[in-house]
Amino acid sequence: MKLVTNIKKSKSLFFTLVTILILLTGSSVGLTADYYLNNEKIFKGIYIGEWNLGGLTINDAKELIKSKQKFVEESLISFSYNNKIYHTISPKEIGAELDVDAIVNDAYLLGRKENLLKNVQNRFYIAKNGVNLPLKFTYEKEKLNNILNRLASEINVEPKNAELIISPNDEITITDSHSGKKLDIEKTIANFEKALESALKPNYEIKIVVNEIQPKVTTQSLQKKGIKELMGAFTTTFNPNNLSRTNNIKIAASAINKLMLAPGEEFSFNKIVGPRSSAQGYQEAPVIVNGKLTPGIGGGVCQVSSTLYNAVLLSNLEITQRTNHSLPSSYVDLGRDATVTYGGIDFKFRNNSEHYIYLISQVNHNKLTIKIYGTKPNNNQVKIVSSIVEVIEPKIVRQADPTLPEGEEKVIEGSKGYKVKTWRIVQSKTGEEKRELLSQDYYRPTDTVIIYGTKKVPNTQNPVDDRLNLPPNDDNNVNNDEQSSQINESEL
Repeated sequence: MKLVTNIKKSKSLFFTLVTILILLTGSSVGLTADYYLNNEKIFKGIYIGEWNLGGLTINDAKELIKSKQKFVEESLISFSYNNKIYHTISPKEIGAELDVDAIVNDAYLLGRKENLLKNVQNRFYIAKNGVNLPLKFTYEKEKLNNILNRLASEINVEPKNAELIISPNDEITITDSHSGKKLDIEKTIANFEKALESALKPNYEIKIVVNEIQPKVTTQSLQKKGIKELMGAFTTTFNPNNLSRTNNIKIAASAINKLMLAPGEEFSFNKIVGPRSSAQGYQEAPVIVNGKLTPGIGGGVCQVSSTLYNAVLLSNLEITQRTNHSLPSSYVDLGRDATVTYGGIDFKFRNNSEHYIYLISQVNHNKLTIKIYGTKPNNNQVKIVSSIVEVIEPKIVRQADPTLPEGEEKVIEGSKGYKVKTWRIVQSKTGEEKRELLSQDYYRPTDTVIIYGTKKVPNTQNPVDDRLNLPPNDDNNVNNDEQSSQINESEL
């Protein structure tokens, strides 16, 4: 019995499969026949929006699409953001038109552009379900870009960074930061194209895409940096009438103004200030070369590095590289200067505190002031003490000058040299002191030079002239007046 039942089931399944195969074969044959009978027409079931292109030739389909262009021209396109319409245009303003050739070509190729089996499958799907293709437009993108750029000028808002505001008495406040807005032109264009592809409408509302732009420095992030108080400050003076040197001081001082250093970060004067060249605005002013003052581009910059050095010392920060001048400086005490040369000697220090530090560098008339803000550990007090270990008297050097008459001398005064030790003394709230030897500096003396003349002087004594015994006359008086005049003029 079971064998007979299984045979009956197998026969039933066989006839069912054969029936399905015949139906599918019939459909495929019908679709294939339709393919060849309608080879020049768009297959039935293909729509563009509400327009039925099925059964139309390419030319007929093009005429149908062209007839809808007027509808496009009479529509309006509005751009909106936050429920506000910012601008409305007609498609003509950007040259928007239905892309007739592309629309018809897409419709005609559907069911034709794949291999035979795939095309038959697509035709079967189209005939059963229908397919609605998107509209295609052409437009002048540059014109649309220009419109969106104008809208951007109305919508865009620059983000506002939080800032440190420091009062004249060194109190610190932090301003609020604000995010900005920026119109995303590319994404707005994508919205525009998507809206136009969906269907023909009397009006299109295009959503303007606006991105929120976060500030680089937020109020919260600035608060976390721990810049709360004045750590140390130092002021030096200069002659403002020396215009070139004053100019150089201002340029170098501005380079380090409002500079922020993270904990552990090292500051390099040469890296931050950069080359001292005429291209950067520096001018010629006296510089020390081989122990002598000579004109050079960037004279005065060492006053900035020396002022900064003292502010850093008083802020109890770590000095990693510092060199004194070969000669004493007029603007700071011995042992408290820091010379620099671009590409050579540098001044460096490290922020060895637990918080960020913030530098302010200001030039006011004849004063250069540098202040460092951060958090003072344990509110310690810092002072700098220098001690002259040795004074070195200048040598006296005599030099002959063949252009100077015999018997005459000129003296160029030298200067003393020094050996100096400098300490930093840090005093805690309990009065405990910690002394740190900062440097042992040597300032070379400059020789006193006595220049003596070696030029032979001829005997210019006038012989006895009998005319001197003659009584005066008018001509002699005139000559004497001229001689007197000439002698007075040479003495000016």
